[in-house]
Amino acid sequence: WKERKFELNTGGILDFDTYFNMFSAGKWYKYTMIQDFGIRLRLRGVFEIKIFDMQQCYGNMRKELIHVERIDTKGKTEEKMIPIGRTGKNRQYTFQVTAKDENCFFYSGEYVSLQKMQTRDISIAIIFCTYRREKYITDNLRRFVEYRKNKEDYSVEIYVVDNGKSLNAETLECGWIHLFPNMNAGGSGGYTRGMLELIEVQKKKKITHCILMDDDIVIDPAVVERTIYFLQYVKQEYYGNPFGGAMLRNDVPYIQFENGGKIHGDKVMPVHSGYDLRNPGNCIQNERLTFSDYNAWWYCAIPMEYVREDNLPMPVFVRYDDVEYGTRIGKEPILLNGVCVWHDSFENKYSSSMLYYDYRNNLIMTSVRQKEYNLQKVIQDVKKAVDMEILLYRYENAVSILAGIQDFLKGPEWLMKQNPEELHRQISKNGYKLSDADGLEISLDISWYHICCAIEDCDKLHKWVRYISQNGRLLPADRTVIIPIYGARPVQLYRAAAAMHYNENTNQGFVTVKDTAKYRQCKKMLKQIIFQLKRDYVKVKNEYVTYFPILSSARFWRNYLQIEKQGENENVKK
Repeated sequence: WKERKFELNTGGILDFDTYFNMFSAGKWYKYTMIQDFGIRLRLRGVFEIKIFDMQQCYGNMRKELIHVERIDTKGKTEEKMIPIGRTGKNRQYTFQVTAKDENCFFYSGEYVSLQKMQTRDISIAIIFCTYRREKYITDNLRRFVEYRKNKEDYSVEIYVVDNGKSLNAETLECGWIHLFPNMNAGGSGGYTRGMLELIEVQKKKKITHCILMDDDIVIDPAVVERTIYFLQYVKQEYYGNPFGGAMLRNDVPYIQFENGGKIHGDKVMPVHSGYDLRNPGNCIQNERLTFSDYNAWWYCAIPMEYVREDNLPMPVFVRYDDVEYGTRIGKEPILLNGVCVWHDSFENKYSSSMLYYDYRNNLIMTSVRQKEYNLQKVIQDVKKAVDMEILLYRYENAVSILAGIQDFLKGPEWLMKQNPEELHRQISKNGYKLSDADGLEISLDISWYHICCAIEDCDKLHKWVRYISQNGRLLPADRTVIIPIYGARPVQLYRAAAAMHYNENTNQGFVTVKDTAKYRQCKKMLKQIIFQLKRDYVKVKNEYVTYFPILSSARFWRNYLQIEKQGENENVKK
């Protein structure tokens, strides 16, 4: 395939029932103006072409043959059009190519519209927000540069917001890549800086959508081209919907982490997480119309009608900025198989200090977006989270959670006055730091780790003893355990003196010990925070609603990011 062709001999088969090659006809039918489709193939030789309708039926995949055609190009390289015809909802199509002679060559295939219609003029601007991940960002930019060399009509512009101020404009070799050094105000500050620049660009030329991307992703630029093609035909009623991309894991590149996100109370849940996309049945299920509330900003195309001086993200540094903005837009993101990025798995990027942002920003988000999330539910969730960390001997995690809630209760005026760089430096000092497991105080024993992972209550009596002894805290501790960082349960630490919290994927972890003094300190802090929540939560929640127009305004953000002080000349274009 390096020569851009497949050579097949008699009986050789190419099957395109894959994540990137199946055609999501049902979504094109629902969201776009195109109803009639065909397959255009470029090949040489004698072939049998089979077209299949792929569906899930009672949990099983059904692959129904709907068309067979024999093609003989008489030794020439030719393009052949095979009509699929009118489609309908929940349809997905694929095709199979079988060589019927020796020395047959398959060069390319594409799904095409059989209707002639005027397309929308789509102009895309990509915003990368980066912080000292030079290799990731330069590799991604290089992919776009190489891809564009063979695509004359690929008119995408890229805006790189450099929160670390570590990139050199001289390394950006194309005039359509723009670099903006920025203060480190996190992802929310970086994306907002990019939006502010696009608002200015909009005064001179039209941009229809901005695509927000993480810096530490791996992306195929063809994904952006697919996005453009889809948006060119989208129906007017869906033109204002965001267009999202799924996240696949870097370490296991065929496993999907998320394809859209849903909100359940104060929790955000990934849609179709864990799907093995090598399985055609999972690819079909992945395209079922499942409602999502938002799409994360590793890849999210946002119509520029929402990117306004009075409608910018909130200054929350990281976590929940994409959730809040997506729910603010209030329209379901459109998601399509084959539109994705690869990203490091979050379970391999554990940072306990981020719990501060998780709980502070969750309360900010729910204050302005979810009126039904009340004081009683807040207290219930806080107690549950803190008690869990205490039972797992992760006392510093409990402190980070409580610190985030305490800072939320200081209100929006306090948030507006903070220097995000300095605040983040303070927060980053807290929590547990991952180290190589072989150098920790507890010796790593993989067999013991797997035994600890399987620990359960023996019976109801054992569970009752655990309950009245506070998970063994009131009893002598007589062992050490090795437990997973994610998914650990209190029963695994029953009567344990110390624990290694271990990530098997990265061979890293940290050690915590049973500490009665820290237990009491965390319980005392929890009582104080609950008292403050009962006293101030409703008032602070209303303050965030009142201050929301200010916090999401261009005037506030320019002052917050010190853009006027930096001067517009800091914008370097190459």
